Amino acid sequence: MERYLMDYCINYNSEGCQPEIKNARRLKEITNGKIPLWPSGKEQMELDKICEKCISRYFEISENVCPVCRNEEFEKLVKAGRIFNEHDKPKAELTIMECNKCKSKLRLVEQF
Repeated sequence: MERYLMDYCINYNSEGCQPEIKNARRLKEITNGKIPLWPSGKEQMELDKICEKCISRYFEISENVCPVCRNEEFEKLVKAGRIFNEHDKPKAELTIMECNKCKSKLRLVEQF
């Protein structure tokens, strides 16, 4: 399944999220026996454009590629810390970054 910007956004469906994005995947009424589908194609591309411009955008990534502009160069802002498992062993490390090209805020999660 393809991932879209709303799928990467940590702030998806939060207070700062745009109404068009918040409502895009809400279940809609079934009419004439047709089950409504999630946005796709051109409709999803329009939603991605809204996410690209959103002032609350903050994307979680697992590889060094910005989901907005596909850039691979970032400014590391801070090492945010580690996530530990139930045995107190490090499971992942978090780094907060900013894309040098589009200025999107990013949280890199590196699994151990």
